[in-house]
Amino acid sequence: MHDLNEILSPSLRVIAWETTRMCHLNCRHCRAAASKSQPRDELSTAEGFRLISEIAKFAKPLLILTGGEPMARPDIYELASYATEKGLRVVMATCGHLLTAETAEKIKASGIKALSISLDGADAATHDKFRDTPGAFEKSLAGIQCARESGIPFQINTTVSRINVRELPQILDLAEKIGASTMDFFFLVPTGRGKYLDDELLQTEEYEESLRWIAEERSGRKIGVKTTCAPHFARISQNTGCGCMAGGTFVFISHRGIMQPCGFLDIPCGNLRKEGFNFEKLYQESEIFKSLRDPDRYEGKCGICEFRNICGGCRARVYAANGDIMAADASCSHIPRTPGKDDGIPESLEEDLLLRLQQGIPLEKNPFSLMAAELGIEEKQVISFILKSFSEGKTRRLGAIFDGRKLGYMNTLCAASPAPGTENEFIRRIRALSGVTHCYERNWPEELESALPGSPAGKNYPNLWFTFGARAENFNLEFAKIAKMNSGGLLLSLPAVRMFKTDVIFDMKQLKKKICGLATHSVNKTARLETCVFSEREKAVIRLLQGNLPVKKEFYDEISSRLGMSSDDLLGILRNWSGRGIMKRIGIILNHLNVGFTANAMCVWDVPEDKIEEKGRSLAGYSIITHCYQRERDDRFPFNLYAMIHAGDWNDLYSVFNSISKENELVGGRLFCSMKELKKTSMTYSL
Repeated sequence: MHDLNEILSPSLRVIAWETTRMCHLNCRHCRAAASKSQPRDELSTAEGFRLISEIAKFAKPLLILTGGEPMARPDIYELASYATEKGLRVVMATCGHLLTAETAEKIKASGIKALSISLDGADAATHDKFRDTPGAFEKSLAGIQCARESGIPFQINTTVSRINVRELPQILDLAEKIGASTMDFFFLVPTGRGKYLDDELLQTEEYEESLRWIAEERSGRKIGVKTTCAPHFARISQNTGCGCMAGGTFVFISHRGIMQPCGFLDIPCGNLRKEGFNFEKLYQESEIFKSLRDPDRYEGKCGICEFRNICGGCRARVYAANGDIMAADASCSHIPRTPGKDDGIPESLEEDLLLRLQQGIPLEKNPFSLMAAELGIEEKQVISFILKSFSEGKTRRLGAIFDGRKLGYMNTLCAASPAPGTENEFIRRIRALSGVTHCYERNWPEELESALPGSPAGKNYPNLWFTFGARAENFNLEFAKIAKMNSGGLLLSLPAVRMFKTDVIFDMKQLKKKICGLATHSVNKTARLETCVFSEREKAVIRLLQGNLPVKKEFYDEISSRLGMSSDDLLGILRNWSGRGIMKRIGIILNHLNVGFTANAMCVWDVPEDKIEEKGRSLAGYSIITHCYQRERDDRFPFNLYAMIHAGDWNDLYSVFNSISKENELVGGRLFCSMKELKKTSMTYSL
């Protein structure tokens, strides 16, 4: 476990400041999607001075002046000089095309200690294609020669993709030949213009093979060799300095003064302009930064990996893939160590244990021992099974599930149809919001006939669906920002009026039998805000339990020790919350796609008000339904009864929808199938 003070106050080592987004190149992978024109809203010279001053008050990190092309900014030397005066070590990332004898002297005079210049191929054919600029390779080499003649140290950066992965040996040879001090292999992250290069991303095997080759080369080269956006290199090389630094030892600042964990993780974590350039405050208080600094919050196999403290997975690549910064990194081929076969449990009991772990871990000392006794197995077998479920990708988190309304949060289901041409940008911005936990593109699968009853075909229904939550006092203001993002498009807010069921629990036996069995638990209560008051100690408990909890024999002892309280005190708090409905349970949360529930859909019906409670209670009784709500009806979407169904495939799912509709005399229903999962994560409550 990690000391909380170390998590909240890590040693800041590097800041990359995107001084401008202006650049004359048109690189295919550009994180910034830079252009030839100067942005109107980039930080001014005076604001740049203020930013540097505030950083220097807090720490003395390495400051990377980057872009775009930083040398396209006229005041870049003034900014560098000021940072040098303030005690920061300053370096600059440039394409090298503007390097001349004159600019080289200005660089040295400003105090810039070194340059990084990119070569993405061993020759002009590959590099120029990647940079989408004829002659770019020769101009970069000319700039490198100028730096060398002026005595400015430089490193070579290469963005590794399928375009150039076979040229890496030649690129490394070239970097050594031209006198670079360091070779830095940047592994492509699909952000900015790079998000359109999915076909150029290395496959898992290629990624691993490349990292092993780099590790072998590093020991035999005169030139320094390192990696960026390849935290798995820490596992391969056993080097603690290679893991993901985002939001901890590394921070990115955009040209508009927006703080991000890194340049490739496009999630706003504070606006320096609006906060009076109080860098320390934003760095210390950002909830996203805090989450990223705590490896115990990682989900899936990353959460139990023996290398999570030195690796962490690439959080930017994870976010680009599914919108969840804490999820497991699918680009990693490593399977975390799990106990041997001797600790396994009979296959006949695996489904029972998986179900029991979802339903909740006992709020008693030695909870795994109690669960083992229920099933007639040993405690170590339960622990081994949990670890195995993480390593196989079946489980994404072990932690507490809270009722957000009792923590002072409001939430709603949203449906949107962005204005034509704005879809991708709207989705990108929605996924970046911490209050958005689930986001899907919903439509009708090809496997089902379009004429089937329940198909939304032919109707102009919204196809982008997401959940949004925020503190009650800020909810309307934050939702208004979403509406502004979707200017010109359709945006519906469909808040819950009554809850009939909120059990995200998957029964594997149900999947095999393909039946609609009765549920064991349902609720029927008005969905109203019931804010509770918490002490500072209780708030600390909530913050910790939102993460991924350690799978150990002394389960609650481990958690209470970290909180500085006894396990009896902790269990007392948890039992109280469970009784009051503040905490639903502590249990595992499955990755339903990886356990066989590959098809899910939102089903909607329009039910008369005098029948809504009867029908809602009935639907809540089906085990295959995980959620059932009455929601506000909207003239543009005239439905009020909602249910989520999960099944093994689309045909099974439709069969369940059809059967449930007939059994409950529900007519005119519609089925919105989740065709693409854009984001799925747990809510983080800021208290």
